[in-house]
Amino acid sequence: MKIRKFRYLIILVVFLCLGCATHNGLSDDQIKMDQDYEYAMNVYTGQNGEEQDYDKAVSLFSASAKNNDIRAQVFLGIIYVYGAGVNVDYKKARTLLEKAAERGHPKALFQMGDLYFKGRGVKQDYEQAMIFYKKSALKGDKWAQLSLGNMYLSGKSIEKNYKTAFEWYEKSALQGNDIAQFNVGFMYESGVGIMQNTEKALEWYKKSAQQDNKEAQKRLKILLGAN
Repeated sequence: MKIRKFRYLIILVVFLCLGCATHNGLSDDQIKMDQDYEYAMNVYTGQNGEEQDYDKAVSLFSASAKNNDIRAQVFLGIIYVYGAGVNVDYKKARTLLEKAAERGHPKALFQMGDLYFKGRGVKQDYEQAMIFYKKSALKGDKWAQLSLGNMYLSGKSIEKNYKTAFEWYEKSALQGNDIAQFNVGFMYESGVGIMQNTEKALEWYKKSAQQDNKEAQKRLKILLGAN
């Protein structure tokens, strides 16, 4: 589980760094905000000649977050959730992520859903989790799409609907989420939410297995061994 969490964080770093050095057509204030954020990220990751210093990076991100840099609010909120270079602090995470979620940031919306789903920094509330997951999923976040699929599959806060669960898993799987790819494969194999199709199951298991998903690798061995 920790490996998946930090893999998610690495993906987030890459996502939030995209466009850091692009300043064409921006105001001086926006250029300064971008430069401050890029510097903070370099200090956090120890890249581009900067010495890695988590405490300094958090201070820099905090200043950017107070200046309404939505990227800093999201990144700082998430590292407080995972304890990546800081102590886990769900209340601080919620405060930061809530601000970004109010502005419609898909990853902040997903993380807010996760906080409500798991009762971290807030009272556990599956209905609120569903609301945030759906807002994020509709904006294309693959982790929110996966989480929505899980909720429809399990029937938490909503009536079970295997067909809808499959649809959300498929959206996530098409974006390369290995867990969703495994789930799509399993639903094809078992005929839950979709017509049973072993060939399709194998296709999705292979995609998932190529990303080192152990469960997919196990199912592949079983199915291929049976053929």
